[in-house]
Amino acid sequence: MDGSGAVVADAQYSSTLRLSDGRTVGYAEYGDPQGLPIVYFPGLGDSRLSVPPVAAQPIAEARVIAIDAPGVGLSDPAGFRCVADRAEDVAQLADLLGLERFAVLGWSAGGPHALAAAWRLPDRVKAVGIACGFAPLERAEVRAISTRQIRQGASMMSRMPFMASLLTRSLPRQYHRDPRAAFEKQFGSAASASDRRLLDDASMGDAVMRGAVEAVRQGSAGQALEMRLLLAYRWRFQPEDITVPTYLWYGGDDRLVTPATGEYLHTAIPNSVLKIYPGEGHLLPFAHWSDILASLVTD
Repeated sequence: MDGSGAVVADAQYSSTLRLSDGRTVGYAEYGDPQGLPIVYFPGLGDSRLSVPPVAAQPIAEARVIAIDAPGVGLSDPAGFRCVADRAEDVAQLADLLGLERFAVLGWSAGGPHALAAAWRLPDRVKAVGIACGFAPLERAEVRAISTRQIRQGASMMSRMPFMASLLTRSLPRQYHRDPRAAFEKQFGSAASASDRRLLDDASMGDAVMRGAVEAVRQGSAGQALEMRLLLAYRWRFQPEDITVPTYLWYGGDDRLVTPATGEYLHTAIPNSVLKIYPGEGHLLPFAHWSDILASLVTD
């Protein structure tokens, strides 16, 4: 931030806000400080730093506000029991930042949180974007169109949510020792050829690793909570209840969240537009960041 209070265009600006219950929420700003605010929810194992390198430049008149999930990065832990609980944090964050109207964007496990914000704040959220986002796994028909990995995870977590803490316990040590090896162990089996090309790109790969390491700054509790919210707990709202314009982007070769998931949400959400990118994988927003922001800004 320069002396005038404006966000410097070529670097992210990280800060925190204190909510009414005393918890801190961490966030980083990217892009055009005068542009449309877009509250961005990274995915599981990601943080406010998990954005493509081009995010630091003013793109499509968008002011991206990337927020850390509870217990991740700079955000304090929270005792959430459903995805809908986090929507109140977004309402307070918007008030504290003076955001009257804004868009929301969620990638992967961040998708449900973006939808929750749109559901909770329909008069303030002008558009919602979902990039490779999950549908409610509490529904049998959603599990049926999910990958085997996700089906098995949802089945286990719904019966034994405590397993999330056990499965994530060693992640901080692994990421601090060798981020790329840790990432490969955690997510490598779901990487498509397109994802591999992005990870092999020095700037893109470094951005992904930087965000992943920051995600375990406080330990593994944040990732364990995100895993439970995604795989074990009910959303407590319905995609059919979303009334704001919704954009859905999915990769045709996504091996973690199937394109059929995007088709399901497109059918469920009344005012939605779906685009499937043939041959693209789960890192799709890193390849199409500018186009995604442009859609949200011009809606």
